[in-house]
Amino acid sequence: MIVFGMGLTLSPEEQKSIENATEQGVRVYAMGTTNDSTEIGSLKNEERKAVSDYLGNGGKENLKRLLNYTRRVLDGKTFFSHPVEEAITIPNDTIFHTKTDTLYENVQQYQNWYQAAGLAKPGMPKVALVTSVMGAGSLSRGYVCQLIDGLESRGINVYAISGFMKRLDFLKTIEPDLMIYLPHGRIAPGNSNEILAWLKARNTPVLAPIDVFMPYEDWINTQKGLLGGMLSQSIAMPELDGGIEPYAFAAQFKDDNGLYLSQAVPERLEMILDRVERWLALRKKENKEKRIAIIYYKEPGQNAMTAGGMEVAPSLLNMLVALKNAGYDTGPLPETVEAFMADIQLRGPLLGPYAEGAMDDFLKSGQPELVSAKDYMDWVKDALHPDIWKDVERIYGPPP
Repeated sequence: MIVFGMGLTLSPEEQKSIENATEQGVRVYAMGTTNDSTEIGSLKNEERKAVSDYLGNGGKENLKRLLNYTRRVLDGKTFFSHPVEEAITIPNDTIFHTKTDTLYENVQQYQNWYQAAGLAKPGMPKVALVTSVMGAGSLSRGYVCQLIDGLESRGINVYAISGFMKRLDFLKTIEPDLMIYLPHGRIAPGNSNEILAWLKARNTPVLAPIDVFMPYEDWINTQKGLLGGMLSQSIAMPELDGGIEPYAFAAQFKDDNGLYLSQAVPERLEMILDRVERWLALRKKENKEKRIAIIYYKEPGQNAMTAGGMEVAPSLLNMLVALKNAGYDTGPLPETVEAFMADIQLRGPLLGPYAEGAMDDFLKSGQPELVSAKDYMDWVKDALHPDIWKDVERIYGPPP
C-alpha cells in the first residue's frame, strides 16, 4: 500500500487500521509526508530507497519497474515477473515536448531538436510554459500537453520547463515574450527576488491559470472555489512574482477506466489561448492603441468617493493625466477635480431600481453606451456557465 502523505492527516481509526494491516503482513510506504502522524511504513531501508527512487523519478517506465519490484521483492513472487531493474534517473530540470520522449537539459539542445522536427517558427513569439505539478516525470501530462499543442496551433514557439532549480537560467536563455506559470507556490523558491527583477526589467507578462484539483462536477457545483493551502499555493504566492489572471481552466475528469485525470476544460483552454494571443499583441501596440478599463469605488447618489482614506476622484484624475502623458488616448480631461467629479456624477452614477427618475435623466443626458439585448445575451453565453445564468435570470428576470 502506497500512501500519498502530503497534507494528509489520519484519524486515530485510520492510523489503527494501517497498523493492523502492517501486522498482517501488508507492506506500507508513505511518500511526501508532512507531519508526524503520517510517518507510517513497514519497508526495510533498502526497500524504502528503491520505492522512493521509482516514485521520485516518475514516468511510466519507472512505474512499470515499481510494479515488477513490488511483485518480485516485496511480495516474494518470482513467477510471471522480470528481473528487478533500478529506477531510471530523470533529470530534475528539463525542457520537454509532446512530440518526443527525450528530455533536454539545456536550451540549445532543445532548439536544435525543435528546428530539426520542423516545429520552430522563425520570427514568431516565444512562450515559456513553466510547470510545477505536471512535469517531465508525470504519468499523465494532461493539460500541459493540451496547452503545448494549442499554443503551437496558433503559431507560437513553446518551451515547456519542468523542475525548480534552473528556471531562471532557462528563462534568461530563452528570453520569452510571455510566460505561463502553472502554479504551486513561488516561481523560483529561494531565488524569487532575482527572477522578479528579471521579469520586471523585460516587462514579461506572467499568466498563472490554475488547476482546481477536484472533479469538474464538484467544482461547478460548489460556491467555495479553492480553499486554504490550495488558494495560497495557486493564487496568492504566484502573485508575489507578478503572476496574473488566475483563471481556472483545468479539473479532473474520469477516463475509460473510471480513474480521475487532470484535463483542460475545452472552452476554458480556448480562453487561455485567446488571452495569450492578446497579451502578445499588446506588446507590439503603441499606447494610444491600447484600451484600459479602470474600476473605482463609488456609492449611490452624491456620496463622496472614498476608499480606505484615499480620495478616489483626485487619484483617478492623476492616473488619467499620467496615462495621457504616457501616450494613451484618454480623450479631453477636465482641468479641475471639481469638474471631473461633476462629470462622474453625470456620466457614471450608480443607480438602484428605486431611482427611476434618476435613471430616466441618465438615459437622456448621461451619454450611456447602449447594448442590445442580443449582444448582451451573446456575451452572457460566452462568459457564464448555463447554470449560473439560470440563477441570475431566476432572481432578476430576463434582460429587457
